[in-house]
Amino acid sequence: MKKITVLLLFIGQIIFANNLTITNVTKTNTNSLSFDVSWDNSWLTSTYRDASWIFLKFKNSSGVWQHLDLTGATVSGFTLDTFSDKGVMISREFSGTGTVSGSVTVYFDSSGLGPFPDFKVFGIEMVYINQGAFWVGDGEDFGYNYNFHQGDNTELPYYVADSGIITVGNTASDISANGDLSIDIPATYPTGFDEFYIMKYELSQEQYVEFLNTLTAQQQQARTRSDLSAITSANRFVMVNNNYPGRRNSIACDDNATNTAPITFYCDLNNNGVPNEINDGQNVACNYLTFNDCLAYLEWAALRPLTDMEYEKAARGSAYPTPGEFANGTTLLTSVSGLMNPGRPNEIASNINTDGLSNMGNNSGSPIRVGGLANATSTRLQSGGSFFGVMELSGNITDLVVFTNDQSLTYTYTFGSGQLDPSGSSTTWNGNFTRYTSKGGGYYAVYSGTSISHRLPESDFDLTNIYTYSQFGLRGAR
Repeated sequence: MKKITVLLLFIGQIIFANNLTITNVTKTNTNSLSFDVSWDNSWLTSTYRDASWIFLKFKNSSGVWQHLDLTGATVSGFTLDTFSDKGVMISREFSGTGTVSGSVTVYFDSSGLGPFPDFKVFGIEMVYINQGAFWVGDGEDFGYNYNFHQGDNTELPYYVADSGIITVGNTASDISANGDLSIDIPATYPTGFDEFYIMKYELSQEQYVEFLNTLTAQQQQARTRSDLSAITSANRFVMVNNNYPGRRNSIACDDNATNTAPITFYCDLNNNGVPNEINDGQNVACNYLTFNDCLAYLEWAALRPLTDMEYEKAARGSAYPTPGEFANGTTLLTSVSGLMNPGRPNEIASNINTDGLSNMGNNSGSPIRVGGLANATSTRLQSGGSFFGVMELSGNITDLVVFTNDQSLTYTYTFGSGQLDPSGSSTTWNGNFTRYTSKGGGYYAVYSGTSISHRLPESDFDLTNIYTYSQFGLRGAR
């Protein structure tokens, strides 16, 4: 299984993004576009399915990329799961597994686009998480007691039985956890009981490059670490502010680039100055992100932040927790021993098909390709896939999510607008939360940090600090 955002620039250029492709973009009328979509390793049963979130951007004579709001959509060969003015969610039309393909037509109001606009079509593979009861916490707190638990017993998980208010307290019917959680959790908060979609894979470096390349110069500066007004060979790797791809973050620009206009970014893992070669790490998970970077990407893609409770649902499903268990459904983890085809679209762990395989324990020393633990014959235990088929929820990079506490309870199921403010920041969720946490550990993590229920609000995990780390990455929801 592999994943990455797909980008197609209108007209005529096809860019393959691992196994999700968007091709044959055609302007069928002044107010419609049609295109073909295909991806591998898809599935549909009576209960479970994967999907793809498709959205578009346009650029007119202003030179600024903007989100394309839609007025309608039709599909052939797919089911239109959900329609929004911000995009469409599509899935397999018939039960089965394997490659799925079809076509999509989207409609829009062309009156405000100006003459001869350019279009870009993006896609992100998702997994559907069905509505239903589940457990949070696993009875293991590793001495911190921040994990969710039943109110009267720190060693028992809490059962999220319905979509109503969850009372916080010290009885058997209450939820409890350290970390400033004393107010009842409202029904409007994304607890994980209600259905949602989650990104199948962590954000890749190519996806982040595509995002950067639709921003203004001012916005690009906010979402990178180097001083873009003074790019040289010493800082052209812009997420690590260095002259080499630190911890395999290969996002770079030319060393003579200037931000008097938007800069074109690319991947260059082999550090030879040639953009986007086949071994340049485009599909490696994107690390060194701040939570504000994550919010900006989610705003731009019309997604939303995941909560720590939703993370547990996506990882464990409805099963009763085992203390210290991982996303593969067991307490077994085996570190990646090395890489085959490093930096390439088929990069894969050297010890592929090993039970409990996870990129953790710092054996690899860095993130690897999203989906790089699985091949066509891998089982859930061997690939690290979750109950629902979400990949790398334990290990590789840590997913930054909303920390459920008293200050986050005004957060609701609100999606990004598709647009950033002029400074490059998200605005949709202003004031909805002040703290975040990391879930799933990362390539450097020990066993406790990669467990499903591990929940630790480190002291500097708040939105007032621009805090980044080589293990920090992104997985969003819709």
